[in-house]
Amino acid sequence: MTPNPPNDPLSLQLADFNKDCNINTVSAFVAAQQAVTGFAQLPASAAKTFIYTGNILNTTIIPPLLDLGVGKAATAHIIQSAAAAYKDRGYKYANFCSFVSKRLTIVGSTMATSARRMVWLSIAQSTGMRTRSCI
Repeated sequence: MTPNPPNDPLSLQLADFNKDCNINTVSAFVAAQQAVTGFAQLPASAAKTFIYTGNILNTTIIPPLLDLGVGKAATAHIIQSAAAAYKDRGYKYANFCSFVSKRLTIVGSTMATSARRMVWLSIAQSTGMRTRSCI
């Protein structure tokens, strides 16, 4: 993540923007794409769930984090598209974001690791489609 001046988001250098988009979005796209290949090889009884960990930035602006927000919003769109497209195959794509309120920043989350694991497990084991779970 390359922070930008809060009052000048478009001053971010293109090279930094591209680097951060590759890290935050392109890599998630490739992972989601590879999941389709892997899911097809699993037995019918196996849970086929891809969980992307997002945050508040796909819906909220935090001024110095333009490139991170772009990445989270773009990846949320990828996850929603995959969830809709692969639903009939039994593949689940979830965008899990752990924030309590819009006042909570990305730097720290109040959700304990064990609680996250429980939420992820419930998403993976659920039979319904869940494209977004914000808690």
